[in-house]
Amino acid sequence: MTEIELRTLPPRTVASVRDVIPHFTDEGMLWERLMSGLAATGAVAAHGEPGRSVFHDHDPSEPGVDVEVQVTVTKRFTSTDEVRCVEVPDTLVAMGTLYGPYERIGHVVEEVARWVETHGYTFAGEMTNVYLVGPESGRDPSEWVTEVCLPVAKATPNGTSGA
Repeated sequence: MTEIELRTLPPRTVASVRDVIPHFTDEGMLWERLMSGLAATGAVAAHGEPGRSVFHDHDPSEPGVDVEVQVTVTKRFTSTDEVRCVEVPDTLVAMGTLYGPYERIGHVVEEVARWVETHGYTFAGEMTNVYLVGPESGRDPSEWVTEVCLPVAKATPNGTSGA
């Protein structure tokens, strides 16, 4: 069973690459584009800040997956055709942690979603993965740590989200 916690992700300025990729497993292509395009922006990645992926709404009848990868930067920069500068606001999330390789991520997402539905919250945005330890670390996949975050809002008595 996954331990779920409520947390506010702080606001941040990020370098971002967003595209529709064939499969979730192709996310590495976006990371390569982000990291290779970062130097051209003059942006500097913030030391010690984990990378994140945002999974935007996806119509299962359409091919591909709409994914955005982000790295926190030290200050705003001018966007290029490849890498955008984005201001991300603080976000209230229900978060569960995946320890190990990504094969079990669907299980963690389901547990977090169940927690949201049973604790008086509604979904309020796109799922975000925070990669505390991942492939770039060079560590064995059994040592990877990923925070699976579902943005939430407190449900009002009529079942809609509240402020």
